[in-house]
Amino acid sequence: MSKLPDNSIDLIVTDPPYYNQGTCPTYKYGNRKKVVTDQGEWDHFENEGEYLKFMRRVIKELCRVLKKNGSLYIFISDRYISYIRAYLRAEPNMSYASSIVWAKTNAPPRLIYKAGFISSKEMFCFAYKGDNPVFHKPKLFKELLDVWFYPQTPKGERVGHPTQKPLSIIQKIVKCSSNPGDLVLDCFFGSGTVAVACRMLGRNFIGLEISPEYCQIARKRLSAISNIDCWI
Repeated sequence: MSKLPDNSIDLIVTDPPYYNQGTCPTYKYGNRKKVVTDQGEWDHFENEGEYLKFMRRVIKELCRVLKKNGSLYIFISDRYISYIRAYLRAEPNMSYASSIVWAKTNAPPRLIYKAGFISSKEMFCFAYKGDNPVFHKPKLFKELLDVWFYPQTPKGERVGHPTQKPLSIIQKIVKCSSNPGDLVLDCFFGSGTVAVACRMLGRNFIGLEISPEYCQIARKRLSAISNIDCWI
């Protein structure tokens, strides 16, 4: 990402590591099967402090490459959303717009603690640079609320990435905060869902991903969609 020019990206939509392995990599309740939440090496950090330093560097780079009046959406664990909000607010010319809750309408029936509630949500931050961001308001009032009710990624969409986001959520973000022909960045490209949404909606994109396996998965998904300029 350091090779990207300043003020060159119209919209950023990205899903960085959550550092799940640092809090509860596995859990088990009673005689139930052990559940593994460790998603892979890409979610491993020495400790929480190192993870937050990493995210601080990511935020600074995202804000650097974002154009004036461009927007940024970043998925994050609710454990760390307050830090990300503070990092975004500390960047010059950045405004923090919303903390959005994705309420999963089909959360898995898991028991994690002896006392507690089943996690059925994820969160993401919405911020923008400048004073007049691109924002196409949805026509329905319920679509403007900061709690979005969507199921988990449908089985038919899944392509082998453990944290793959639903295409419907990404499409809504891209529609709201960009125009056709705009350049969209995802610096944690994963299975390429942001790119798929961009191709379907007539946006260009740049995807950054260090895993050859995930790059191959993304290219395979994109091969079936009509050509739009892209860099993976």
